[in-house]
Amino acid sequence: MYNQKQDCPPPDAFAQERPIESLPSTDPLPFELRVAVFKVVDIQSPEGISEPSVKASGKMTLDDGKDLYEETDTHFGCDDGTATLNWRLIFKNVMIPCKQPRLTVQIWNDNMLASDEVLAEVTLDFSKDFLLARKNNTAVDFPKGSLFMYHPAFPGEVRGVIDLEAILLPADEVRERPQGAGRDEPNDDPFLDPNDPHLVAHRSRIANMKIIKNAKALAGGLLAGAQLLLMLKLLAMGASGLFAAIMSIIMVTRQ
Repeated sequence: MYNQKQDCPPPDAFAQERPIESLPSTDPLPFELRVAVFKVVDIQSPEGISEPSVKASGKMTLDDGKDLYEETDTHFGCDDGTATLNWRLIFKNVMIPCKQPRLTVQIWNDNMLASDEVLAEVTLDFSKDFLLARKNNTAVDFPKGSLFMYHPAFPGEVRGVIDLEAILLPADEVRERPQGAGRDEPNDDPFLDPNDPHLVAHRSRIANMKIIKNAKALAGGLLAGAQLLLMLKLLAMGASGLFAAIMSIIMVTRQ
């Protein structure tokens, strides 16, 4: 039993003297996740393809069911098992806390004549990092590192190794520390070299490849027979003959 003769106040009086503390809000706040994809090495090519054209993508599903999806450009003709991408993926309005704080990163064979094919993937679990960022409303850095990538058809077999660096930023710091998507300016956090020799060496075919893929879309489906021959012809042609070859593809498809 409490002794009133003691010098300290009774418990109810002591409780009333303590200031009321506001508990932190648990409402989700917007953050921005920036993922720098440097390169992928030790890429295991699909059967029958000696030089895949590789791009990377990232996908995150928010609590409201919305998918955030970004992808890099394509490194054409990976004849040495390495794709240099140097590309910044930016995922805006990532609401934290969230139930599934995971980002799935995949590499694809950018197939000109058919659907793109997943070569390997890795899933990043940001549970602790997201909670830390939300608790302190501060940026969280993920230092550059290499991650093994796998494919469900090849259990336990490493199908590629990807070099990544990332940062999670609260909304106020996003405005203070702007960065461009891809290789756009500003480009210094981290710097993603657009003139990397290995990247440049596999860039020469990009323009023609994009035109071919657009022609394929305009043609309205997969190419076969005479259409395929025309497409292969287009690959070997210079810029002066691209327009005529594209029109030929479209005309054959419509027949």
